[in-house]
This record gives sequence, structure tokens and C-alpha cells, in this order.
Amino acid sequence: MNDAKELCFVEITANSKTDNRKQIENFEKSKDKNKCKVLIVTYTDDNKKIWTIVTFNDNGELISGELTNNEDIGLFKELSKKLSKKNAKDKRCDDDEKIIKLAISYISKCKSVEEFLRRLPERKNYYDNDIFFRGQRRIDWELTAKVDRKPFFEFRTDKDRKISRIDQEKQILEEFRKYASSTLTFDMSDDLNWLVCAQHYGLATRLIDWTVNPLVALYFAVEKESSEANDAVVCSIEKPDEIDKSANFWGIKRVASFNPNHLDPRVACQAGRFTVHPELQNGTSETVTSSQGIKDFELIVIDGEKRQEIKRQLSNYGISRATLFPGLEGYAAFANWVYNNEH
Repeated sequence: MNDAKELCFVEITANSKTDNRKQIENFEKSKDKNKCKVLIVTYTDDNKKIWTIVTFNDNGELISGELTNNEDIGLFKELSKKLSKKNAKDKRCDDDEKIIKLAISYISKCKSVEEFLRRLPERKNYYDNDIFFRGQRRIDWELTAKVDRKPFFEFRTDKDRKISRIDQEKQILEEFRKYASSTLTFDMSDDLNWLVCAQHYGLATRLIDWTVNPLVALYFAVEKESSEANDAVVCSIEKPDEIDKSANFWGIKRVASFNPNHLDPRVACQAGRFTVHPELQNGTSETVTSSQGIKDFELIVIDGEKRQEIKRQLSNYGISRATLFPGLEGYAAFANWVYNNEH
């Protein structure tokens, strides 16, 4: 086994299923903190390619799991490299522990609320709400502010338009204001409040919404069925530095967080928090894993085939469409779901 201090995993090819087992045994015998903590062994059985992910759990026990989908293994490698990417400005180095957690999450995907709770990152101070969580129904989705996603990014960078990101954001927000002003009954005296409101109803903004309640994040990960057999994911980060609300947030250079005024009851019920994302200096779109100011980014993979079962369990914990979206729309959606799942 190669010394792999600078690698997030080592990949080798086995000649057969028997050789595959031998390679795993060799990996177990060579367990050493200076060696790579995750091994990927590839072999072919009956013309079918199989990847085995191997690592050690917290008790030092070797665990392994097989993947047979090329997209799954490709995504694992991509996420591993993102998690271990160095960032000179933040002086962050490769973090083997994150890659191990990701490997374990792939090997044994969460199939229940209880499993999910056991895998949550440990809070430094529970009452400070120092960890933000976000659920996404597909693991292959980039974690990016909506205004930086493909259609909006391509629109503003089109050679015939070439508008700045700030101008694009302000134009979209102003269009929203025209129609929304007459329907709102609470104070909307600043742009940040407008962005929170707009973000919550789907407008493209520089915000990403999170929650400090991990069960709320899990609900959003499993709420809707995916059109394909994709696994869901819950992401977590350490709470970034809070934004100075008196400053010009349009000009921030690093990701910042804030606890919004709970103008909309949905934000309060969902224990909502937000991060504000600046544009990268080279004008490229930004993901959370490439952002300045993001620390301790982790993923928990949720078994896509267990969505409905996890939703039923969450309902028993008081997490449902009715509790997270108070109002007639939320109550009606929950009543429909209960009827279709209990009859």
C-alpha cells in the first residue's frame, strides 16, 4: 500500500472475487495512520464491474460495501476529492476523518431516523446552534445558491448580455417586489428581509437556506420522491461567522450567516438559518465546498428506497408538512399524505 498522506483514497484493481478478498485482507493488516484510510477495489464478476469501498469504523473494525453503479462510485470519488481539497487562505488541510465518514455513509446508508441521529456531527455547544443542516433529495445535486446555478449563471455570462451577478440579482428581486409588496403585512424595510422572503418562496438569490434542526433537514431530504432511484443526502457545516447587518451585504467577500427575523412563520417552524454567498473573484459560480468561510462540511447519505418509511418515522417525531408549513396548504398536503399512506 502506498503512503497516502496527500490522497483521500487509494484505488486498485483485483483479478477476481477471491483476489478482491485478498486485497481487503492486506488492507486490514496494513492498518496504519500513515496509510490511506479508504480503499477502493475494483473487479469484474460475470462481465459486471463491481467496486468495493473499504475503511475502518470508530471502533477500528474493518467495514466494506459494494457499489455496482458507475455513477455512484464516480460521485463518491468526486465528493471525496472536494472534501479533501486544500484551501490555502483558510489553511485547511486534507481531513481523513471526513472521507472515512463519507465512505461509511456510502457503505451503510441511513435507513431510519434512529440511524441518522447516531451519525450526526457532535455539537460543540448545543445551545449555540453551531451546526447548520440542509437536506437535498438527490446526492448528486451541487450545493449552490440558486442565482449561481446553471440557467442564471449562463444567462448573465452570455457574450451578448454580460451583466454582473449583482445587477442580475437586483433585477430579479425588483421584479418580485412589484408583485409581492401588496400581499405582505410585515416590515420589509431592507433588502436582506426581502431576500429571506423571496428565497423562501423560490426566488433565485445569493442565499442558501439551512436549519439548526437536523430532523427538519432530514425531512426535506426525503419529502419528495426522486424521478430516479437516487439516494438523498443531509449536509452539515459549522456555522459561519455572522454577517454585519449594518454593512453592505451585497459586497461581502466571504460566506457569512445570519439568523433571520422570523417574518414568515414557516422560517420559524423550520428553525431556519441562512448563509449569504459572494461571487467568486473570477466570476465563476460557487459551491459550498469551494467557498471561503465554510468549515467542517460533512455529508450523511440517506437510502433513497427508504424515503416513505423515514417520513412516517419523522411524522411520529412531530416533523411533517403540517408542522413545517403552518397554514391550510400545509395541512391539506399532510392530510393527503396520511390518507395515501394509511389506507
